[in-house]
Amino acid sequence: MLEIRNVSKRFGGVKALDSVSMTLQPGEARALLGENGAGKSTLIKIISGMYRPDDGSVYLDGIERHFQAPEEATAAGIAVVHQERQVIERFSVAENMFLHSLPLKRGVVDYDRMNEEAKYWLEYLDIRIDPRREVGSLSPGLSQLLAIAKALSMKCKYLLLDEPTASIGGSEIDRLFEIVTELKQQGTAILFVSHKLNEVEQICDAVTVIRDGINITELKPEPENRQEMVTAMVGRQVSDLAFAKRTDLDAGSGLAVNDLTTEIGHNVPMNFDIPRGKILGMYGLVGAGRTELARAIVGLETVRSGEIHIGGKVSDIKNPSHAMRKYKLGYVSEDRKGEGLLLSLSIERNSGITIWNRLARFGFWLTSKKSLQAVLPVLESLNVKMASARAPVSSLSGGNQQKVSVSKWLSADADVLIFDEPTVGIDVGAKNEMHTLIHELALNGKTILLISSDLAEVIQLSDSIAVVADFEIKKVMENNFDYEDMSTEIMRIVTNAAEAEIQSVAL
Repeated sequence: MLEIRNVSKRFGGVKALDSVSMTLQPGEARALLGENGAGKSTLIKIISGMYRPDDGSVYLDGIERHFQAPEEATAAGIAVVHQERQVIERFSVAENMFLHSLPLKRGVVDYDRMNEEAKYWLEYLDIRIDPRREVGSLSPGLSQLLAIAKALSMKCKYLLLDEPTASIGGSEIDRLFEIVTELKQQGTAILFVSHKLNEVEQICDAVTVIRDGINITELKPEPENRQEMVTAMVGRQVSDLAFAKRTDLDAGSGLAVNDLTTEIGHNVPMNFDIPRGKILGMYGLVGAGRTELARAIVGLETVRSGEIHIGGKVSDIKNPSHAMRKYKLGYVSEDRKGEGLLLSLSIERNSGITIWNRLARFGFWLTSKKSLQAVLPVLESLNVKMASARAPVSSLSGGNQQKVSVSKWLSADADVLIFDEPTVGIDVGAKNEMHTLIHELALNGKTILLISSDLAEVIQLSDSIAVVADFEIKKVMENNFDYEDMSTEIMRIVTNAAEAEIQSVAL
């Protein structure tokens, strides 16, 4: 049994945890719920030995433990899948998986054995990648699956999952949940952090809710308790939003690709056209090629053939900065911390980076005061919760960091916006705010490509939906906003594509 007794943790003057208590039984999956900044990740880092509590204790099987480092927690049977990427990018998939216990042969690393063991655990999760592949080349979704495979390889007694489905979808989630069920039957205790309440209801036996670092309540994860769970997390009622259908603007094309192929796997020409004021949702499994397509559009990957049209005119985009300055095209990356933000800089600097050239005097002189005047109205309109715009952006919660990542494109008045996984790792309140923002941007005439692994999100927001599999747009369909109807058809296409790929590999 894992028991947390009255654990507290402070960072400077901020109390991240205040006498939090929780029990996790063998064979139990317990959800730990709360808004961004509630203290969930801090608690996981204390359990796993990354942080030491200021007060309180961690008990394993009735024995008080004082972990001085993560290695001690690992040795005690605790494995963690963190929300942030925990990898060495220059190392291979196998090397990252077995850094904690490299197999040796006559005193040197046995790479053959290591690669074979890595392959076993990857295939156990239905991941078809070479274990010798460099981790830096993986998408965030594949990196998340790698972290899960690594945790499973440890054969732990306690598995802590911090937003494990944030960057994956469809069959990957189904397989993960099958494995969670198997682990529970084997007596593994599982702590599951997620903002997706339908997943909590599906696999968890109990729920602990914390808010502002304090225990709020314990509940059964049942549909009739969903509103109570949400209210406990955010301190107010939050309901699912239903958006009215947007009317046609009759103002021509906003973003279109014609017979586009890229050097990153898109060999079948791709076509779509998003009118101004409309949202095209793009759904597919991890590794389907959606992010690679977005990166090619904004100049981060090479286009082999075909054309990208913006505002009805052929574009020649060299990089994201050029895309914004010449074509008013903005890109909200799925890798918020790696690409979307400069974590060492202030909120104001991050929000204004796209308009520095416009604000600078004599082409190089930029004052903080002038930048602040330009970006503060945008930050306020997005309801970014911050002590000061001059505070480091790293001090914000995930949801507020995402708002800042969006704000830099709104500061520059982008006409076309690509959102890649815009609500990954943010809480239900911030997620509703992001959905409202995307909807209102379209109402105001912006053209939006929405890439998401959240099927409900795609169906809720999109005017039409492109289903992507194996680096190919399988179908573009009009959205009738009937979740059961649309989700059934989308998953039929995805499943058929996956089966066809498996048969092709077998042949």
